[in-house]
Amino acid sequence: MRQISGIIFDYGSTLIHFDAEVEKVRPLAYRALAEALRTEGLHMEADPFLRSFHADLEENEERRNRDHREVPTDEILAGTLRRTGWPNASQDLIERVLRRYYEEYEKHWRLYPETHAVLRDLRARGLRLGMLTNAADAANIHAMLERHALAEYFQPVVISGVARFRKPEAKLFHSILDAWQIPAHSVVMVGDQLGMDILGANGVGMRSIWLRTEEHAPANRIHRGKIFPDAEAETVAEVPAILRQWEGAGS
Repeated sequence: MRQISGIIFDYGSTLIHFDAEVEKVRPLAYRALAEALRTEGLHMEADPFLRSFHADLEENEERRNRDHREVPTDEILAGTLRRTGWPNASQDLIERVLRRYYEEYEKHWRLYPETHAVLRDLRARGLRLGMLTNAADAANIHAMLERHALAEYFQPVVISGVARFRKPEAKLFHSILDAWQIPAHSVVMVGDQLGMDILGANGVGMRSIWLRTEEHAPANRIHRGKIFPDAEAETVAEVPAILRQWEGAGS
């Protein structure tokens, strides 16, 4: 029997979900950013600046999907500011205005109702719990962990914006294995993205549970039938039962 010693969770659409359409929230976030910049004394024409920032985000999104390298949002914003006439914006200023930007999105992230019960169950069983999330802003993730009272469960929390790489890069998964000093076959990855969570876990020899919370998203449809998890579940609520089944089967 291969004992399960640790569980690594993705965050968005695994433990929490977004309750609005991103396309409707994005303009509010952009307006909050522009207003925060004006409050900081950077008086600019908002529309041209925001178009430039949006283009930089889109370009980065296309690139990182190809090379799996993560550029933090503060660096992207700093680049936009330099090109639009504000080369001396301080790091502190950039971090302050990005908090306002991300707060508009944070308002719409909600815990799945079963999240805390599942995490308490797994922790009570003596399992190590870690988090591995693709996110370009670490402050955004830590703010949401505190908002949802989840920070206490996870050690470590690995964020792509800090690591500079995105799932499915193997080094992200190995960073948790190295911290825990346990073999990959004793760890299970739980996430909603076949091409990130499941592919990455399979590549380093972890077992994997795919949550079908976003199964119809294009990023999952293109991988269905090509990337195979060890188990599938509708929500995180089913994870403890899957683990018990594996343990009972001696897998």
